[in-house]
Amino acid sequence: MQNTKKGGNQMARSPSINKVTIAGNIVRDPKVRKVGEKKISVANFTVANNRPYLDKDKNWQEETAFVDAELWSMQAEKVGDKAKKRRSCNSGRLFEK
Repeated sequence: MQNTKKGGNQMARSPSINKVTIAGNIVRDPKVRKVGEKKISVANFTVANNRPYLDKDKNWQEETAFVDAELWSMQAEKVGDKAKKRRSCNSGRLFEK
């Protein structure tokens, strides 16, 4: 793709998006702690996400993915209430530790 502005030919970049939403059952109680000088809340917990599917014999099966999650700030403070309901749906960015 060519750029018609002054400065010659350049490749146009598309924006990079890093957003994930995970919904499922909270497997273990969130561990909420305060970090840094500003005492920002951080919560760690695990979410089980179930996916039903039909196998090759047309029988329903269920696959479960266990996802470790970390929430910061307001989301971390609110996860305690959601933990009582045992359901969670959170959005954020994906990163590898």
